[in-house]
Amino acid sequence: MIKFFSKTWIKNYFLRYIYIYDPGYFSLIYAIKTLIAVFLSILINYFLFGFTIIIWAGLLPIYIYFLNTLIGDKQTKLKYLILFVLLSCLAVFIFSIFAGLGLWLFIPVVVLTFVVGMSSVYNTDLQKVLSMVLINGLVACIYINSNMPISLRDEILTIFIGGMIGISMHFFISFGKYGKFTKKNFPTLLFDLELMIKNIDNSIDYIKIRNQTLTQIETIKYILNSKAGKIKDPYLIKNTKRTLFYLYRIEEICHSINSIHHYFSSGKNDLLFYRVQGEIINNLKELSRMFEGHRPHLSKNILEEVLTSDTNQVFVSSIKIIYNKIESFRRGGEEEAYLTQPITHKNFQEVFRAFRYKNPTFRYSIKYAIALGATIFIARFLNIDHGIWITMGAMAIVKPNLGSIKDASKEYFLGTFLGFVAGILFVVLFGKTVVFYPLFAIVIFLFIYLRVYPYSIWSAMMMIAFIMMFAMLKEDFLELIFNRLLDVLIAFGVVFGAFWLIWPKYSSDDIMPNIKNSILLLDKLAGMIYGDLRYLDAKRRQFLSIENKFFEQYNLLNVSINDARKENKFYSQEDIQNALKAIKYLDALNQNINKLYDYLLNLPKEYLNTHQELFDNDIKLLITRYEMLTKLIDGMPYYFKEEKDGRFLATEERFSMIIDDIFVLQNQLYLAILSNIKH
Repeated sequence: MIKFFSKTWIKNYFLRYIYIYDPGYFSLIYAIKTLIAVFLSILINYFLFGFTIIIWAGLLPIYIYFLNTLIGDKQTKLKYLILFVLLSCLAVFIFSIFAGLGLWLFIPVVVLTFVVGMSSVYNTDLQKVLSMVLINGLVACIYINSNMPISLRDEILTIFIGGMIGISMHFFISFGKYGKFTKKNFPTLLFDLELMIKNIDNSIDYIKIRNQTLTQIETIKYILNSKAGKIKDPYLIKNTKRTLFYLYRIEEICHSINSIHHYFSSGKNDLLFYRVQGEIINNLKELSRMFEGHRPHLSKNILEEVLTSDTNQVFVSSIKIIYNKIESFRRGGEEEAYLTQPITHKNFQEVFRAFRYKNPTFRYSIKYAIALGATIFIARFLNIDHGIWITMGAMAIVKPNLGSIKDASKEYFLGTFLGFVAGILFVVLFGKTVVFYPLFAIVIFLFIYLRVYPYSIWSAMMMIAFIMMFAMLKEDFLELIFNRLLDVLIAFGVVFGAFWLIWPKYSSDDIMPNIKNSILLLDKLAGMIYGDLRYLDAKRRQFLSIENKFFEQYNLLNVSINDARKENKFYSQEDIQNALKAIKYLDALNQNINKLYDYLLNLPKEYLNTHQELFDNDIKLLITRYEMLTKLIDGMPYYFKEEKDGRFLATEERFSMIIDDIFVLQNQLYLAILSNIKH
């Protein structure tokens, strides 16, 4: 027990936790800048408009930080953030008018909430912006209900000034030059790959890190692609291609690492497995040194031992491919040109097409609007003077389905309770000492920074901040705090009631469709390999694109299974276990298809040409089996044979081993789908 709670153990656990949620400490840096912006906004607005406005003045830079998750280059983010400030000013004007009209306040709330829900069809970034705009409108109502002596003009100016201070601080460091961009982002991505290798035998942490790495890669890819179209200078174009080369090489290494996850998570590893793990980590560290101007020194000593050992030959091939890709990264981007891809945007016709009775987004938007409108209506009708807080509590737990609502509410309640206890403790111990105000500043910083961490941790810090703030504003603050707790309970009841009564949507309903979509993507990946094997290299970009779509679908399936556990509606524990088996087999199938692609990609073209027909025969059989699995899910006639019966003809040892693994996994997936998973 002492060993587990030693200083070293606590330090390593703490650092591992930070690495998972904030690798590269980007959020930490932005949080520090945001805290500076908060104090600056409070100071300026205090001198201009007085004490009553300082809370709102401090919130605006924090909102800008929360919108830092917007995807795009600097100019795109800037446009959205300015749009947020301007729309917030408009929302405050409209909500301030309706706030004095009693029940009629629910009208702008319902309208704007519906627009927030439907905006996701056009762009998820726009939805984030409009959600924050709605919050600002509700804050305006809180100020009016509190009878604070502040004019509408001062409110709007506070929003504008605070927002602009937050934006200015956020964009204080320029990302415009690709040299700076590369030095800033690529060591972080390589560090993410290190974390993947370090945690490869820890499935829970590994999957989180893998998902985060792929998300960061996609974000950087989006930024480069959206900005590249504006570049005319030949030198910058060349640098952009080099940057894209590094990015795609990192993505390929990421997928190759994922292809060996099964070996390390099997629990049957010998010392050689972990030695090669350490050598790959050291080589990735050496690649990071390239961006500091150092020459990387790559080691292959353990690789040579692996190549001459009697270890699983497919694993050996996969390890060799990882080393080759690391070596290719070191050589740089001279060997091939990576061109940017155009960014596609949805048009408003697609948005209008979503206005249909059975469209899931349309139904969600209706329920969201009714839930928030109901909180306003109930509060005004029953003369609850803190009704706006109920609405804001409802916003915190609204999710598309009942399982997600339960999960979010559980985390929110847990965090709120822990924050309540800690906040009261801080006030009792430090409330009348000089320590209280520096402690409050630390709490505000953590409230900003911990937004990227699990929801329960962030909501706990939010509650601590609320308690300390109320303690500074009012001596009998406990009544305010208990009102907030009551608001959360009422909000949960209203939201859950609305989403349960109106078109109830259960996460369990999404499990089979998500399994089917995952199988369809595996089918596409196998189809990318099938055909002329000599030109696999030309399909690399498209293959990676489908891989990323698979992981997006995998995450959706994972969420739907976890949420279905909490619903207890249609799925028994046996059904959940079958779904968990299915997602495990899908992940392993993806690893093996990536392994197969990498292996064939590294075979001589003459050899591929000689064995083309035999390889194609076996791959086509796998594709057909994927098609039969989708027919099974759709309830259509299908024929799925669990024996090979001499149909697989290739005799090349390593190719056949991978094909055998895929065949067995397909059989296991078939049984998991067949075993009482509802469809």
